[in-house]
Amino acid sequence: MVFHTSSLKSNKAASQAMRIVKEMAPEILSSVIPRFPDLRRVPTPYQRILSLKAMRQYRCVIVGAAQGMLTLAITDTQAMSFIDFLSKITKRSIFLVLVEPGRMDLLLKRLERQEHRRGRRLYPMSFLPLYHVEVIVILLTHLKQ
Repeated sequence: MVFHTSSLKSNKAASQAMRIVKEMAPEILSSVIPRFPDLRRVPTPYQRILSLKAMRQYRCVIVGAAQGMLTLAITDTQAMSFIDFLSKITKRSIFLVLVEPGRMDLLLKRLERQEHRRGRRLYPMSFLPLYHVEVIVILLTHLKQ
């Protein structure tokens, strides 16, 4: 499933599209989003696009990119507003793949271990300074509540 709302003409149209997608979320998960059961690692180039904090909060990881599209592994559709936001700031379409929650836990733990072993944080988005990303995550969290 490719999700890109930047072509919508207004915020009202984008909001309406997001509402429709959220209502359809359970159906989308079960029938449209391909499963990625064998995902074991997040490739190194994609570990630095999102901060570990954002990956933990939205339970998603970027696992690939091709032809102007990012592949995002998710466990559910709770983070649809984040997916829309990610599409806007990266100016790329998002291709979703579904990962089992237990598998996502393992991926996130592996990323945390790598971060601690290296003694440094995974870089958030290479095109945004860290403080911008943290402010954006805080704003999204407050808007969600």
